[in-house]
Amino acid sequence: GQGWLVDEMLRQHPDIGGAQLRLVTGSAPADALVVTHLPGPDGKLRQVAVCATKVPSSIDPMNPQSGPEYARHFFGKFEGHFPGEGGKGLNFFFSDELGFGVSGHLWTERFAGEFKKRKGYDIVPELPALFMDIGPRTPKVRLDYSDVQVALTEEGFFKPVFDWHQQRGMT
Repeated sequence: GQGWLVDEMLRQHPDIGGAQLRLVTGSAPADALVVTHLPGPDGKLRQVAVCATKVPSSIDPMNPQSGPEYARHFFGKFEGHFPGEGGKGLNFFFSDELGFGVSGHLWTERFAGEFKKRKGYDIVPELPALFMDIGPRTPKVRLDYSDVQVALTEEGFFKPVFDWHQQRGMT
């Protein structure tokens, strides 16, 4: 939202934008990923839904294009201005303020498919477990979700950024 590299990336690749899950109680929105009824603290059933909401000016680090595009739009600009200096005079990059503009329970169109492939079950009906106790399977769902989120983030963002530096002899 400030005219810098993230905006440039999102203009060229809008699908790199991030989304996060949110819990909705009461009437379920039309875009709900899952709607279910769970007991409330008073024991009565209540309707809950989980929706994915796009976050403006954010990057989805689980997107396989996020790391390569970030390297191209950010690190590549240095390479363009100082050709042949990678691994020599310019031998490292460091970011102490890396932020994707999205946090919490991230979601992407391909998350459910990747989750099923990696964990063997459908995460979508289990999504309320990320926000509330749904019984004995709650810890497993949360751990499995986090495991897949971290793996996809490593594959989509951190590994490509590492590889870009590694190929140039940079840290």
